[in-house]
Amino acid sequence: MSIQKPSFEREQQWQEAIRRHIQQSKEERWHVETDIVETVVVLQELGITTPSASIGVLKHPPYAPWVRIYRTDLDEEEKRVWQVWEEAQKQNELKQLPQDEIHRLFAQYHKMRAMLISKHLQERSILLKHLIIFYERRQVPYDRILILRDMQYSAILESEGAQFQLQASAQERQQKLVEYQQELRQFTEFLKQIYFSVL
Repeated sequence: MSIQKPSFEREQQWQEAIRRHIQQSKEERWHVETDIVETVVVLQELGITTPSASIGVLKHPPYAPWVRIYRTDLDEEEKRVWQVWEEAQKQNELKQLPQDEIHRLFAQYHKMRAMLISKHLQERSILLKHLIIFYERRQVPYDRILILRDMQYSAILESEGAQFQLQASAQERQQKLVEYQQELRQFTEFLKQIYFSVL
């Protein structure tokens, strides 16, 4: 994708998006570090909800940048799914209902859970498409490649090697942290080009 200088109007929209996100973060009490705000904002502007993110530090794990992908508008639905699960578990332990009624409760839970996961996957599929295009012509060591790590109802965008930072030596940990930060910044710039090209 060729790098184009954004128009003055588009640049103003970008600055407004940053201001809007900072305000929303305060209102929702989202945890987003200053050094990763542009990543979060461009993801949000492209339709991907990111309530928390970190650029990564050497003071504490995971010693790598990460972005949480999670649709906060589905919180209530998630609570309802867990309530059905708890009721099914409770009835299964009490053995007071007929077995087919208990099976019906578990079936209801599995159906609701599948629908909820499907809704969460809608945003992740947008991000996956961008990652596929980003890596079509990009050659980097495998551990730097950004992946979506599944966390059931949420996902974490991070480099493949991030999980191994815990066992790395201090020197290697510092080097990899810088590499993983650079990879996320490159992806952010790629996404910003998409954002600025949308009229």
